[in-house]
Amino acid sequence: MEFHIEEKLTFTVTGISRHFDLKDCYQKIPAFWDDVMAAGEQRRILGMFGVCYDSDDQTMEYMIGDLYQPWENVHDGDTVLTFEKGLWAVFPCHGALPDSLQKVNTEVWSKWVPEHQSEYALRANYNIEMYAPMPKKPEDIYTEIWLPVRKVNG
Repeated sequence: MEFHIEEKLTFTVTGISRHFDLKDCYQKIPAFWDDVMAAGEQRRILGMFGVCYDSDDQTMEYMIGDLYQPWENVHDGDTVLTFEKGLWAVFPCHGALPDSLQKVNTEVWSKWVPEHQSEYALRANYNIEMYAPMPKKPEDIYTEIWLPVRKVNG
C-alpha cells in the first residue's frame, strides 16, 4: 500500500457536518456530497476536505469543508475544526469516486493500521480526505487520506 509520512503545520477547516452510522456511511456520505455540490456555482463550500471525526464503534461525524480563511465569515451552523501541527500518514488514491477512496480507506483501517502499530500510533480520533481539483475524466481523479500519527518509541 502506497503511503508516506509528512509533518503538517496547524490548520483549520470549516464546513458543513452531518452525523452518520458506520454501517451505511459508504452509501450515505456520497449522497451528502451530492447534496452539497448540487448548488453548483452558488455553493459556499468547494469541498477541499472530507473530515471524519468524533467516531465510535457505531457512528461518526463527517464534514465537507475548506480551509478556514480568517477574513471570511463562518456561517451559522457550520463546524470549525483545528488540526494541530504533527505527523500525518498520507495515502494517495487514484481513480473514480467514491470507489477509489473507499477501497483505500478500507485497506488503511483493515491492513495498514494493524500492520504498522509497532511504528505509528494514531494521535487523534479523526482522519481527513483531501480532494485535488477535479479533472475531466473520472479515472484521473486524485485524492488522499490523511491519518494523524505519532511515532511509537520515538
